[in-house]
Amino acid sequence: MLYYFSGLLGYAVLGYYAKAYWSVSRKWNIPVGLALVAVGYAITYGGFTFLGSRVTMVPDLEVTWGYETINVALMSVGLFLLIKNIRATGKSTVGRLITDISLKSFGIYLIHIIWLEIIQGYMMPLLPDAACRIPVTTVLTFVVSYLSVKLISYLPGSNYMIG
Repeated sequence: MLYYFSGLLGYAVLGYYAKAYWSVSRKWNIPVGLALVAVGYAITYGGFTFLGSRVTMVPDLEVTWGYETINVALMSVGLFLLIKNIRATGKSTVGRLITDISLKSFGIYLIHIIWLEIIQGYMMPLLPDAACRIPVTTVLTFVVSYLSVKLISYLPGSNYMIG
């Protein structure tokens, strides 16, 4: 019954629903958002800690942070509730950058997994410590994804490719 709402497509459906029904700022957005992030993180941390000493294969451990898991969905919804009503004026450099990232966020979402795989492959031998590698990979993936979408946005008809 929920086949069409699972995996990455589920996030697209959730995004549409959130935009359509949660776009107005409410008093409960911040406390509920913080609670969802905290619960999702606690589930992720608990699952990782529990499975870390019990599994021998990394794919078995990845079940704790997979994009299709309820804990990641909780953190995604929580972060959305926390940042959805941030407004930046377009006059400052930071404001223009935030606005540009916001306008290109769908394209960034679409392309980030390609860059993540490439960057992760380069980071593994350079930074063997996961505590350092994960944040560096995250930041590099975001920056390269944004710059890629920015370049694509200059092409005619790019709005059909990147949203």
